[in-house]
Amino acid sequence: MGDLAIGQSLVIDCTYVARFDDGPRLYNTAWIDTNETPSHDSNTPVASVTADPEISVVKTADESAVAVGEDIHYHVTVTNTGDIALTDVTIDDPNARNCDATVGDLAVAAQITVDCTYTTTTADGVATIRSNQAVVDAHELPPTPSNTVSTSVARRLAVTKTVDETTAVSGEDLHYHVTLENVGDVALTEVTLADANAPDCAGPVEDLDIGEQVTIDCAYTTTFADAGTYTNVATAEAAQTGPVDSNAVSTTVRAAQGVDLAARAGRQAWVGVGTVNTDGSVFVTVPPPPPTP
Repeated sequence: MGDLAIGQSLVIDCTYVARFDDGPRLYNTAWIDTNETPSHDSNTPVASVTADPEISVVKTADESAVAVGEDIHYHVTVTNTGDIALTDVTIDDPNARNCDATVGDLAVAAQITVDCTYTTTTADGVATIRSNQAVVDAHELPPTPSNTVSTSVARRLAVTKTVDETTAVSGEDLHYHVTLENVGDVALTEVTLADANAPDCAGPVEDLDIGEQVTIDCAYTTTFADAGTYTNVATAEAAQTGPVDSNAVSTTVRAAQGVDLAARAGRQAWVGVGTVNTDGSVFVTVPPPPPTP
């Protein structure tokens, strides 16, 4: 601050922005020190700190109706409607994780909008109405929910999968049947079917008129690595839909040794040591005694 002559006075003007944590009373003391005197504290003025933190959270969606596999475009608008700055502002949206965001600080009257998308799934189509709500949190306020936004989710493409075999031995075929049905209100074109665990099921499918269905029959040859529960899901898609998954189908696959597979290929009943017979039972053969010299 510099020197101060005899009889001279100096006034320093300064400001402090009160925080939510300062209330309800803010005490402040200054002190001064010189080379010629010990330090001195000033008087302690008391200021009453009142705060009315408030926040507005509004959520909207561009689409009122979509088909399974299509996107819903959400917008979450957060406004500081109180009289103090808000800190550590975050958006949490358990049902649309792309909407999660760290906003940070929000000054009085400040506003921010987070744009995000959610891709609908087959599960959304079962309920037909998808409701969504975001929750905003800040250091100065408890969690504040937005309004609830509802979007109708219609199924345009239904995919059902079945399998003939409930159990099999590795090396045997599983016979699948995938039925695609147009359950929507528009014709479906460029229909394709994908099946990572049964490639023979994959490929282009004919176009489907409203109400039309088609069934694809296909097979998968199990391997020793498939032993256990072999689960399969097919995925269909059309130009008018996003990807739509079928139900999951499972088959219990028992492992068979290579020698047993050779016997099966010849349709023989013989089984090797510890292998699985054609009826599912396990046999252990006892080797014959050595020949008598």
